[in-house]
Amino acid sequence: MNDLEKLKVLLPHFIEHGLEHVKTYEEWGLKLINMGLLDLAEQFKKSADLARQAVEELQKIKL
Repeated sequence: MNDLEKLKVLLPHFIEHGLEHVKTYEEWGLKLINMGLLDLAEQFKKSADLARQAVEELQKIKL
């Protein structure tokens, strides 16, 4: 299997795994809000947004 064939198999995993990270960051952001740690919650929101953007870029890839 060459690298392009490997990437065709791995890309869906990268996307799914990235979405899992987005969900986790959002969940922790909510927990931080509930703890009154709004600055930290905002950082997690930004991290979730950036991770979502990365996933969206991966979803544009057509192999």
